[in-house]
Amino acid sequence: MKTPIVSVIMPCYNSSGYIQEAVESVINQTFTDWELIIVDDCSTDSDIMPLLHSFSSRDKRITIVTSEHNAGPGAARNKGIKLAHGHFLAFLDSDDYWYPHKLEEQIMFMQQYHFPFTCTYYEFCNANLDTHHIVTLPSKLNYQDMLKGFAVGLQGTMIDTHFFGKIYMPETYHAEDWQLWLQLLKKTDYLYVYPQICWKYRRTKTSTNSNKIGTAINVIKVYQKECNKSFISAIFMLLFKYIPHYIHRMHSSNLSLES
Repeated sequence: MKTPIVSVIMPCYNSSGYIQEAVESVINQTFTDWELIIVDDCSTDSDIMPLLHSFSSRDKRITIVTSEHNAGPGAARNKGIKLAHGHFLAFLDSDDYWYPHKLEEQIMFMQQYHFPFTCTYYEFCNANLDTHHIVTLPSKLNYQDMLKGFAVGLQGTMIDTHFFGKIYMPETYHAEDWQLWLQLLKKTDYLYVYPQICWKYRRTKTSTNSNKIGTAINVIKVYQKECNKSFISAIFMLLFKYIPHYIHRMHSSNLSLES
């Protein structure tokens, strides 16, 4: 079996309402040398498994993996990463959407400039994928930048496993992607940004970042763990590093929507 260039990791939990659209967006990529590993995190939705098996029956590049118990998206992604064969790792959640050019253009960007870690612009959308605002980023971000909590977006990132080796996410229920970005930026200078809109983030009632108090608690935990900070120091980082950047980001988003 030929080794694919890109391994796409997709965790799934009770997402029968949206996953068809997500999977179709991978199948419709202009770049075709990929494998899609869908990891069902012990869904209770009876419609999920028949739907997942219909995907793998339709396209041999799609692999279905099941978890014995619900362990959260970080653990589900790690199960998929363990099975991945690709030179590049990419991620797509089961309720989001890639534009057809996403893989082709981002891989070309990484190969042309030898960037091991990249992300893209994206659209922040409602449940119907109607765009609320466009999320843009600076051309590159380093470790100190990432501590501010830039809205990078997991679904737009791509990682060169030949550079980093096999990487795994912290197995937490929240902020596992941000923790991984901080860890990777200890191994390379920058996360480089491909300045094109390549995907849509679907905000739903069950989105994990919709609880602001929970987000603040998770930010504090990340600062404690990744920066080796005390609880008090982590609170100060939240107040004077994360929140000011968050306010600026929301203000910029509102301006882009109005314009």
